[in-house]
Amino acid sequence: MIFDANEYHVQMRVISQPQYLCVIRSVINVIGGKCGLSSTETDHVVLAVDEAVTNVIRHGYKDEPDKEVDISIRPINDKDGQGIEIILDDQCADIKIEQIQKRDLSELKPGGLGIHILYRIMDHVQYDQRPDAQGIRLTLRKFHKQQQD
Repeated sequence: MIFDANEYHVQMRVISQPQYLCVIRSVINVIGGKCGLSSTETDHVVLAVDEAVTNVIRHGYKDEPDKEVDISIRPINDKDGQGIEIILDDQCADIKIEQIQKRDLSELKPGGLGIHILYRIMDHVQYDQRPDAQGIRLTLRKFHKQQQD
């Protein structure tokens, strides 16, 4: 499925090199506020997307520097509230959705917390096999929460 450019306000393709994560973080940092998120909520989205793309580069692409990650971003304003939706499409040939697991938090070891972070701070996390190509599609949504006084 090709995204309609009118539906997704920002689309970018980033090469699988960690040095470009700063570009993704910067774009989301600017767009988060435009989508009605607080600065803290935006920071959380930046962290989640950074973790997700890092996982694609490290685990899906095995640090190969010439692969691509497509990122589509749009504001949300619907029955669930106002916020942001981010879709990450990778082309990982060897990863199946069943392999994407949270690790047991009772195990005391470094690393492996990226998926826990996604589910903890995002309001919606959905992994799908891409319908139009090999790879995984990750859909993330974050809605603005009104502060309780």
